[in-house]
Amino acid sequence: MKMKTSALPHILRMFITATGAALSLAGCDEHTLYHTYAPLSSEGWERKESLCFPIDSLNRDAEDARFTVELRTTDAYPYQSVWLAVERKFSRPDTLLSDTVECVLADSIFRPTGKGIRLYQSQAALPPLSLRKGQRGQIRICHLMIRETLPGIHDVGVRIQTD
Repeated sequence: MKMKTSALPHILRMFITATGAALSLAGCDEHTLYHTYAPLSSEGWERKESLCFPIDSLNRDAEDARFTVELRTTDAYPYQSVWLAVERKFSRPDTLLSDTVECVLADSIFRPTGKGIRLYQSQAALPPLSLRKGQRGQIRICHLMIRETLPGIHDVGVRIQTD
């Protein structure tokens, strides 16, 4: 079977994302309640595109759970930081929090501040939130940058941890 050349980057990107997700699940510890990534199009992150992270049902209480937004970027990202709108919505009890967060991706001379070689991982913390066993939720993230399409952001993730 002969594949179109243009399909190869997309297939490779999906393979890398799936491998990263599998490795992140294998690396979970007892302090991690939730950790996943959403891949973005190779063309970039559209301003109107909201990423949704459904949280099925928490398996334990988490007093002051720590939330982190994680980004994997490449050298193609043209700015030093990205501004994000993050909405956290949970049920039982009903909770809705909206935050605006800056994730710094490069220093003043555009050297990446994240860890990595060709794909840089950066993160931004959100205010803590107390969660209860059995709660379901959803986290939505969209970028607030003026540019319609942001190139160089490979994927966006969410991590929830306890002490």
